[in-house]
Amino acid sequence: MPHPDLTKPDERAPAVFEGDDLVYHTETGEFVASGKVDILQLDGRRFQTNKATGNVNDKLVNIEGRAHMLQVIDGQPRVTLDGFRTVYNYGTSRGTMGTAKGKAGEYYITGKRFEFYPDHIVAFDATQTKCGASRPDYRVSAQKMEIWPDQVIKMYKIKFWIKDIIVGTKDYDEKKFGETDQ
Repeated sequence: MPHPDLTKPDERAPAVFEGDDLVYHTETGEFVASGKVDILQLDGRRFQTNKATGNVNDKLVNIEGRAHMLQVIDGQPRVTLDGFRTVYNYGTSRGTMGTAKGKAGEYYITGKRFEFYPDHIVAFDATQTKCGASRPDYRVSAQKMEIWPDQVIKMYKIKFWIKDIIVGTKDYDEKKFGETDQ
């Protein structure tokens, strides 16, 4: 069989897998990767972990333990997350990650659950701040936070915090990354 022409989008593999130990079952499509595992989706997301399982026929990856995710997609903010219990379908670019923290653009973010979509990321029970301290002096929390292309962040049911005191609330806010708060 000839090698695919990687300059043609329809002939590119949707993801590349690397690991110290890879086991693949050709009949079922199931795989187990362990050691230093890298799963690279060629359109801009990479997952790193110590162990991943899944099925290449279903284009599904399961990471029970800790995972590191990096998103670098044209027109979207750079996102890095470290979280647990990740399930990702690299065919649909959809997935979830539990209890995670990281960075989206210039914001430090946390969330109890993240959902990945082809064009945006949603964080639930989320916080964001521009301060990198483990206990920042100020932060914003939201029931739901959406990170959209064109550097837009949308937040719902917001609380503004200074230390451990809520100093304000708001039902909805939307702004571009890089805008300053008033």
